[in-house]
Amino acid sequence: MKKTGYVVISAVLSLLFHLLLWGVADKITFDNIPVFRAEEPPQKINVQLTDIRDLRPEQPQVKITDDRKAADDLRNADDLSKKMKEVFRNAKLEIAAEPKVRLEGLGRPVLAPPLPAPEKARPATAPRPKIIEVDAAALSPQQLAQVERIAKKQNRVYIPVAHVPSLLSPGALQGAVGDTYGVQMRMGGLPGSGALRVGDLPPGGDWDAGLQAGKNGFSPIAGTPGFDLGDGLGGLGLRPKTGLGGEGFRSLDPYVVVSVTIYEERTGGGYFRADVAANPKSEELWDVPKDLLFVIDHSTSISGEKLEQFKESTVEALQYLNPKDRFNVVSFTTEPRTLFPDFQPCSRENMELARKYVMGLVRGGMTDVFGSISPFIRKSNGEVATGRPMNVFLMTDGNSTVNIYDDDDFVRSIKEMNPGNVSVYAFSAGKKANRDLLEFLGYHNRGYSLHVADLKDFKSMLVDYISTHSQLILADVDYQVADGLSSESFPKVLPHLYREETLSFYGRFSADTKLVNVRVSGRGGDGEPYELVFYKPLKECLRGTPELAQQWAAQKVFHLIGQRVLATSADEKSRIEDEIKAIAGKFDLYVPY
Repeated sequence: MKKTGYVVISAVLSLLFHLLLWGVADKITFDNIPVFRAEEPPQKINVQLTDIRDLRPEQPQVKITDDRKAADDLRNADDLSKKMKEVFRNAKLEIAAEPKVRLEGLGRPVLAPPLPAPEKARPATAPRPKIIEVDAAALSPQQLAQVERIAKKQNRVYIPVAHVPSLLSPGALQGAVGDTYGVQMRMGGLPGSGALRVGDLPPGGDWDAGLQAGKNGFSPIAGTPGFDLGDGLGGLGLRPKTGLGGEGFRSLDPYVVVSVTIYEERTGGGYFRADVAANPKSEELWDVPKDLLFVIDHSTSISGEKLEQFKESTVEALQYLNPKDRFNVVSFTTEPRTLFPDFQPCSRENMELARKYVMGLVRGGMTDVFGSISPFIRKSNGEVATGRPMNVFLMTDGNSTVNIYDDDDFVRSIKEMNPGNVSVYAFSAGKKANRDLLEFLGYHNRGYSLHVADLKDFKSMLVDYISTHSQLILADVDYQVADGLSSESFPKVLPHLYREETLSFYGRFSADTKLVNVRVSGRGGDGEPYELVFYKPLKECLRGTPELAQQWAAQKVFHLIGQRVLATSADEKSRIEDEIKAIAGKFDLYVPY
């Protein structure tokens, strides 16, 4: 009984205790108690990385074990590179830049303002091929998960030229620029080279076909109506002799080629340029023997470097003289000193004496340019009968320090004492040369003024000129244009005709002109007078551009400036200046004189 009671009491107490706990637990919350969960495995993103080397065609991986194998592979790669470059070149993928032409003025450039320097020629360039780096950290998982789009990070690699052929040279991306060629009308005195040369003639001797009377523009009768033969001969000192041409002249027609270019204005009339050049058949003509005088300024005003150029140029130029020529050398400061008492043949002994004399010159003394050449030009008056023209090659800056003449008086005096058989060629260099004096000294004495800005080019200029002017085939050249066109043709006096040079002159014709009829005459190496009469209908002439009108105007202006130099009265100078201004304004010419 006691046990039963104990069990019942224990059961009741236990039930009451659990009821109590149940009530208390119902009032307790577990919101702030952290819940611990098992760590979930990270989500996997599949990123496929591609090595840039895998983009090349599959090649067997060969391990190089010796230096010879490595050298062979490098040589093969170079050969392949060259072949690929040749393929590109043959495919004309590498196109050279077109050259540019810049009109540099009408003269030296004399009658044009300075132009900006053209852009220097350069090839097209582009940056070298290189591997591109991509920053994967800035990309989204979706972008990273894309297949074969992203290469793993690589260092930048510059690929050698020898192994990767390229159409362009390395450098900043830029287009190619071609060479710039300056175009100008030669006006260093008289028009000369550049218009028409033997090399311009058609191959195969076609120029020689049909030179009979009336063909190829040559007149059937020399001395056709429209020419004043008396006036034409008076300035030459020639007398008609028995020959093959009209009025006792021998025919020059077979030995020259003539070209006429015209530009017609809309209002009627126009302008022409006539070019006369020797053709290959001219080799049959005798060379005209001539006397050459090399005049060298070695005064203190000539720098040591410039004097060395004068000396070296003279010594080399002597090697190109014609065996028929005679020569002499004059050095001067305040007075001239000659190597020989008179002109001497071009023998080996005389050449050696000249070389030693020239190379022994040193700087010193003051300068008298007028006194250096005037005695020899004055003396030539008594040598006209010999038929030997004289060429004076004057090397100086043209700045006298004693016996100073005004430039106009200087030129006027030399021209007055020149009997017409002396040609003066003034060679100068640098910025200190008196170019006004030297240019008109050449212009009024059947010569040129040749100038280079850079002293290092002086030697090539002098030697090139003398070497290409050793064969004189027609001396004392004169020309006329029929039907009254001579009055508006310039220059009025032409230089001698050399085998490798072209003589050019410009003219103006009226609206009713139908053809250009030109007569050219001179004296050959056999002492006989020669002439040609050339005519060409305007409709058969070559067509020029509007620049031809400017070239004519520039020649006329240069002629008028020369006339102003010779003028002695103020009224005459003023009248010429007004005419110069009018022409310059009409044809948009810049006249610095």
